[in-house]
Amino acid sequence: MNSVDAIRVKAIAIVERRSELLLSFARDPATGFRYGRFLGGGIELGERFEDTIRRELHEEIGVRVGEVARLGVVQNIFQLDSRTIHEVIVVCAARLADPTLYRIGTFPVNEAVCDGPAEWIPLERVLTGDVTIYPDELVTLLGRALPSGLASGPFV
Repeated sequence: MNSVDAIRVKAIAIVERRSELLLSFARDPATGFRYGRFLGGGIELGERFEDTIRRELHEEIGVRVGEVARLGVVQNIFQLDSRTIHEVIVVCAARLADPTLYRIGTFPVNEAVCDGPAEWIPLERVLTGDVTIYPDELVTLLGRALPSGLASGPFV
C-alpha cells in the first residue's frame, strides 16, 4: 500500500507578459521528460499565500513581487518513488514589482529541481499541451482565468 506523509499546501505564481507566462522547467526523474512549472513553493506555517509568492520568487529568481491575486485552487495527486504525493495549490496571478524586468528574456533559477532558466512561454503553448504542466486541472484553470490576459483580469 502507498503512503501519504502529509498534504502539502503550496502557492504558485502566474506571471504574464503579453499572453506569455513565466515558467521554469524540470525533468521527471523516472522518465527524463521535461515539463514546465510555475514559480512558487510551500506555504510556511503562519504565512499568507501572497507572502509565499513574494518569498519564493525572491528566493528562486531574485525578483520582488508587487500585486498578488488568487485565481483559484487545484489539487495534484501523483506517485513518486512508490509514495503518494498530495498537494493543494493556491494559484495566484502576480505582478513583478519592477516593470523593467518584463523586458528580460530569461531568469536564472535557484532551485535544485529546475532544468535551465525561467523563461517566457506563450500561453497558447500551455493551453494546447505543447508545453506540459502539472496537474492537468491547472491548464483548465488557466483557460478560464486568462482568456484575454491578466491585464484585463484580476488586477483591474
